[in-house]
Amino acid sequence: MRRSLIGSLVLATVALAACQRAGSIVSGSAASTSGAPSSSCVQGWTSPSPGSHGVPLVLRVIRTTLGLSSPLRIDAIRYFQGPESPPSDQNYLKTVDRWYVKAQEKKQPSMGARFLVERRQFGIGLSAAAPFDTTGFHAGDWTGFQHDTTADLTSVDGVPGKVRAVTYDFVDGGEGLTFPGLPDAVVGCLEGT
Repeated sequence: MRRSLIGSLVLATVALAACQRAGSIVSGSAASTSGAPSSSCVQGWTSPSPGSHGVPLVLRVIRTTLGLSSPLRIDAIRYFQGPESPPSDQNYLKTVDRWYVKAQEKKQPSMGARFLVERRQFGIGLSAAAPFDTTGFHAGDWTGFQHDTTADLTSVDGVPGKVRAVTYDFVDGGEGLTFPGLPDAVVGCLEGT
């Protein structure tokens, strides 16, 4: 048992080092901070280090979804959990893991954005993006993505790359959605971003 645990740790360390050498993780000024739970951020938030808590996968999802070849340099990152939007009684939708990432392309620092990646029990994906120079969670800044493999590749103003999705205002809804992309229970997790 102990030998297999040590072997797993060695493999995880080698894999992380390989990702860092390949340039998939580049850290900027991401500070290790956290936010306390509140009515608008029910479980609080943390700033995981670039190599922990699913961050390498989150960066890969962003780069793959947008077709970015350059590694990302993280300027800020937050991890938080909360309910689906709109809230659901389905057990598999009661808790959604979310990562807010503000990052720039390493090879083209002028190309950057703010990203929201969501993971549910059935998968993970890039849910929304906003231009790098925006702040908070405001209508008109955040573009949501309804992924559609039959859609044309679409550019989003202020966001690098292209996405194959139907786009809509992630804060107010649109394209048939009449609810915001984030529930009130976690909107506060983006306060100060």
